[in-house]
Formats: sequence, C-alpha cells, structure tokens
Amino acid sequence: MIMVVTHQEELRNQLTHALLARGHEVAIPPHREDMLTVLKDFNPELVILDLYLSDPSGAENLRRMHEHRYAGAMMVLSGPSMMPHLRRRRGREPRCPITGHDQWSI
Repeated sequence: MIMVVTHQEELRNQLTHALLARGHEVAIPPHREDMLTVLKDFNPELVILDLYLSDPSGAENLRRMHEHRYAGAMMVLSGPSMMPHLRRRRGREPRCPITGHDQWSI
C-alpha cells in the first residue's frame, strides 16, 4: 500500500490514478492531521509526502513519522527552496535536514 499526503488535489488525483492503474493500493488520509493514524492503521510500504503542507507542516509530519519509527520508504516532494539543503558537498551524500536520513534522490 502507498499513502499519498498532499494538499494539492490535482496532484493527489494524478498520483492516485497512476498508482491504481499499476495495481497498487492507495491510502489517502481524510485530513493532513490524520496522517499518523493512517500510517499506524495501514503501515504503508511507501509514503509520498508533500513538504509544502500546513497544519501540520510537511516537515512536522516527517518528524512525526521519524519519531514513530516508520520503517517504510518515503518519497518527499519539495520545491526549489529545499535544494540548498540537499546538494552534495564534497562527495558526501545529501542528508535530510529534518531527520538526518541519507537516502535522497534529487
């Protein structure tokens, strides 16, 4: 199962449609603040999380996932404002400025 968390309805619908068409189950929290409940109830293999959220923020949701020891894969959607934090420095892999994870794709 894949959980999609974004406030952008069009993006959420496109991702859901594409994932369902490829045979994946998709979970969408009814409200962003319900993300942890859905995470606990369904334990998705992958969470697609938009960092550009509010109430709670995408960064806060990411912190909460980390605090609850979510062990599945994460795909984090962000805009260009995060790029300075994610760039490689002297051959080192970029690290997430929020959780410290080092498995990032740019």
